[in-house]
Amino acid sequence: MHCAAKHGQLEIVKLLNKLDAEIYPHTPYHYPPVIIAHWNDKVGVRDYFLKDIPDRAESWTPWFGQ
Repeated sequence: MHCAAKHGQLEIVKLLNKLDAEIYPHTPYHYPPVIIAHWNDKVGVRDYFLKDIPDRAESWTPWFGQ
């Protein structure tokens, strides 16, 4: 998911979402793919996460400092 988001591969991101891939990993070292897409100016992918599937972000909280 992260690699597809970084490279703006929206159809792959959609397929991975459909297959219920992990979108918001709970680790201290990984940012979610929506952030990766934003940093790499992949607006279509970023907007998909924020506008089309916001329900998948229901409990994401970073574990910074743990």
